[in-house]
Amino acid sequence: LPGPFDVVASTCLLSQLIEGVCLTLGARHPQFLDLVFGIRQQHLKLLVQLLVPGGRLVLITDVVSSDTYADLKSITDAELKATLIRLINDRNFFTGLNPFALQSLLTTDPWLSPRVQEPRLVGPWRWQMVSRWYLVCALLARRSAFHVAG
Repeated sequence: LPGPFDVVASTCLLSQLIEGVCLTLGARHPQFLDLVFGIRQQHLKLLVQLLVPGGRLVLITDVVSSDTYADLKSITDAELKATLIRLINDRNFFTGLNPFALQSLLTTDPWLSPRVQEPRLVGPWRWQMVSRWYLVCALLARRSAFHVAG
């Protein structure tokens, strides 16, 4: 891509990249999690690399669907955050897409953390696609204003 850009947005692309691994290798493959975590890290790295210093990153990701949590379509908006936390604690979410882990990666990864400022979560909210419902979150951050090579 020709960047750098003032704003870079990833809109549910990360879940599609990870789904490809799920369908190709399967979750029982011995290197499944390593590959998922590698894709996740590289996706975040690419988003940051595409930003100008001071640019904004927006990562929107679906976290869980009504396939594994049928009550998603009927809970109230006020219950969404508590439900998200409970589902994460129950390990009922798409592999590699825990929004709290994504946020933590931006602050702990040796390559990402010096290049990213102010990572914060927005949401969750619900999104309906045909008969399936999704619980969705956004991760917002800013590329550090100082120049860092790479």
